[in-house]
Amino acid sequence: DYGKRTRKAVISDSHGLSVWRPGYTLDFTPGRTLHGFLKRVTPEQINDKYDEVTLYFANIDLRFHLMRQEDPIAATISLFTKYVDFAKQLKDCTLVELLPVEHESRKIPGTGLYKKQPFFGTREERMRLRKVANKIINESGLKVIQWPDEQWVDEDGTKMLDILEQKSSVHLRPRNYPFIHEII
Repeated sequence: DYGKRTRKAVISDSHGLSVWRPGYTLDFTPGRTLHGFLKRVTPEQINDKYDEVTLYFANIDLRFHLMRQEDPIAATISLFTKYVDFAKQLKDCTLVELLPVEHESRKIPGTGLYKKQPFFGTREERMRLRKVANKIINESGLKVIQWPDEQWVDEDGTKMLDILEQKSSVHLRPRNYPFIHEII
């Protein structure tokens, strides 16, 4: 029944729309970081509300925060280990990999800047952290939505310019949503 409250949700930052599917509540907050989410929400709060969740966070953490840590790799390992530990306490959880890092020439809107910067660290450094984070996610034993790296990742990140929304956005074009066939 359309009117029944669903016990399934995508909980995320602004990237969550790209993994939403019919029958799921979309519980997202633009600009929400993984770090902030883990500090503000408990597994019990989610389990009280939902039986099945997809969590999609950390593209923001990768873009702005992890490279500013004293030891970015250790910070990434710590954050994603906490994320997986959190997710394993949920009734039925799917995690989503971090997106590949796009070419550094990509224009970012003013609302997408942090400390007036579009990102911190080089593309290569952020791709290295992405690899560490995605390895932890993929080795978690949880269900994972993966991105097609063989089609999306290239040497300099120019492939991502066509995968993302046109103009100044860090979000996927709808044609690249994994469940777009269920939405249309």
